[in-house]
Amino acid sequence: MPPGTNTDNDDQIEGLSLEPTYKGLSLDPASDYASVTLPKLRGLFMSAEEMAGRQLLLHEKFNACHVTDIEGAKHLVETLCRTSRLPRENSLEALELLQRAWAQHDVTIYLAKTYKRLGRLLYALYLIVGQAAVAVTAVFFALGLDEPSAWAANTTLADEAPSRGPMQYTLFGLSMAGSCVLIADRFFNPMQRGGQLRAGAAQLESIIWRFRTRVGAFAVPQSNARPKGPDYALRDAMTALHEALTLALTLNPSLTLTLTRRGTRT
Repeated sequence: MPPGTNTDNDDQIEGLSLEPTYKGLSLDPASDYASVTLPKLRGLFMSAEEMAGRQLLLHEKFNACHVTDIEGAKHLVETLCRTSRLPRENSLEALELLQRAWAQHDVTIYLAKTYKRLGRLLYALYLIVGQAAVAVTAVFFALGLDEPSAWAANTTLADEAPSRGPMQYTLFGLSMAGSCVLIADRFFNPMQRGGQLRAGAAQLESIIWRFRTRVGAFAVPQSNARPKGPDYALRDAMTALHEALTLALTLNPSLTLTLTRRGTRT
């Protein structure tokens, strides 16, 4: 034996088993895996599944019924699916607020469509004016009427010819018309205002349906301390939306319209 050899480590290595095991059971197919290990593993897995199923069936939120008990099943479904968050009926104030909200929604949609048509009309007019300027310039150059001397030959006195030809005046008029169209587009700002109105209409519709389903800020309180709390929340949301929409359309049309109520974005 060479000097420096550790016989204790060799003994420990020889004592180690390279056979795969699971909880003391052999997983080597060459051994008694099929006759001993597999039934025990199945027993462990079945015990785990049985324990999980028992916990599921004994849970407090688990409900069961027999397939032959139709009336009991109907009663159980009605009990579990009962929409207790919805009131039996809306108050008169809530109905008036809903009617006003839908009317405001229709007006907003109408104004959004009007601004959209106006924006398309101004854009079409600007294109027409630009094309007209190009066409007039091409026609005058093709006819050779771009110089004042060409018009002086048709007058009685050559020295009375105008200093500027009709082409200059025509192009000046078309450029002024294009400037007027651009000024009108900047003044009315129809595309951005139409977008703001469509966004406001979508937010208002979201508010209406959240109120009708009583979710979020319009949830029915569990106690009867504020039975009209959802009605007041609807009124506040409509007022805030109207103020935000008015501010966005009058002071800063490019402002992104947002409405935040109690930390939620509508």
